[in-house]
Amino acid sequence: MIHTGSFAKLKAAFVAQFEPDGQGFLYRRNRTGPAVRLNAEEHADFVSGFARSLRLAGWAVFGTTVFVGLTAGVWSAWAGTDVRPWAPLGVGVLLLAFALIVLWLWNAPARQLAYRVPTAPGLSRDERRRQALARINYGVLAMGLLAVPFMLWNASRAWDILHGWGRLWIVAGVALFVLIAVQAFRKWWYERAGR
Repeated sequence: MIHTGSFAKLKAAFVAQFEPDGQGFLYRRNRTGPAVRLNAEEHADFVSGFARSLRLAGWAVFGTTVFVGLTAGVWSAWAGTDVRPWAPLGVGVLLLAFALIVLWLWNAPARQLAYRVPTAPGLSRDERRRQALARINYGVLAMGLLAVPFMLWNASRAWDILHGWGRLWIVAGVALFVLIAVQAFRKWWYERAGR
């Protein structure tokens, strides 16, 4: 089962690929691809199908996790072997399977609408960059900048970050700080240029 908040975010991101256009919608794969026109009924079918299939996939992963966990517990008790070292591998396989299922569901409209002639070209590289930066929140960037000193303080509790290999923590912190600051500057620059 998927956590309700995660499910809502995934569904909202899926729905964001469809732009209202008069009585119908324009579908842009990942919000940047060529625009393909579809009617409101097709849009509703895609959205409800994605939500239904996503919920089903979440329950399938949950059920598989419970089944495998119980089976591993019974096997461990019966055979006297420790299966805990295999647990991370099992979780990784389940997460990979779920990610592949979500990717397959995400691309369902692109597969079904592939035969239609696009009504508009895909977004340019500059437009894609502007759109990606518009989705970033200044609050999140500020929290990221504030998290860097906390990360260094937390690392200093376990390592000597001023000597030897511990200085790599400072290098990583500075690199992360610069990366976040550059993204904030780029966002500001694109917003200023767009006025």
